[in-house]
Amino acid sequence: MKKDQHSIVPSACVIVRRDREILLIRRVNKAYMGGFYSVPAGHIKPWETPRLAACREAKEEIGIDLLPDQLVPKVVVVRIAHEKDHERVTFYFEASSWQGVPANCEPEVCDDVQWFEIDKLPANTEPQLLKVLQCIKQGETYLEFDYE
Repeated sequence: MKKDQHSIVPSACVIVRRDREILLIRRVNKAYMGGFYSVPAGHIKPWETPRLAACREAKEEIGIDLLPDQLVPKVVVVRIAHEKDHERVTFYFEASSWQGVPANCEPEVCDDVQWFEIDKLPANTEPQLLKVLQCIKQGETYLEFDYE
């Protein structure tokens, strides 16, 4: 990224929670972080709020319906992208109520949808999600870092 240019890519994620469990999806193929478990997520479209984006992504990826006002803001992450050509701002929300049964609605980019105990996550959980969950545990709402 040139010093006089600034590019920010916004995204939204939703942590679907059931008591002490969270719902994770494992991305595959050429999907971002293929082989790692993460939460439903995606880019925020122009003129779309972060909450609406989180609801849309949950519907597209796992087939559940969420109401924007039921999403609880948890953590905002600011980081330099791997490619070092832009920054990313990601809004993490938590949902503890929804309609529908979670399922794999995007088999071309996901091969598993599964509940995990929050303290017993798989070894191949996305590193950023682990940092976010640690922030939530510590009551922090903001995280920033740079990929080296």
